[in-house]
Amino acid sequence: MNNKLTDKQSRFVEEYLVDLNATAAAKRAGYSKKTAQRIGSENLSKPLIAAAIKEKQDEVSKSIDITREELLMDLRMIKDENKGKAEYPPHALKAIELITRMLGYNAADKSEIKISGEQPLFLDNDD
Repeated sequence: MNNKLTDKQSRFVEEYLVDLNATAAAKRAGYSKKTAQRIGSENLSKPLIAAAIKEKQDEVSKSIDITREELLMDLRMIKDENKGKAEYPPHALKAIELITRMLGYNAADKSEIKISGEQPLFLDNDD
C-alpha cells in the first residue's frame, strides 16, 4: 500500500480546502469533468486523503489561533444573548457558520454499514 499522495491527490486536498466542494476541487485538481463528482466523493473516502485534509484544517486552525471550544463558546454566547428575541442576528450566525465550515468542524462524519446475506422484507398491510 502506498502511503503517499499523488500530485493530483495533493492538489485535490489543497483545492478542497478552498470551498469544501469535492466535485469542484476534483475539477480544479485536473480530474476529468465527466468523472469529477465520482472522483471527488471517492477521494474524500480514502483514509490518506481524509487525513491530509484534517491535517491541513488543523494547521489553519492553529495559525488563526482559534479552537473548536472557542467557537462553541461564541455560539453559546450568541444563543444566550438572544434568548426571548424573535430572531438571532444573521450576521453573527453567518460569521460563525463560515468559520466552522472553513475549519471543517461541521463536516459530516461518514459511517459505512454492510449487510450480507438474505434480509427479511416486512410489509405493513394495516393501511
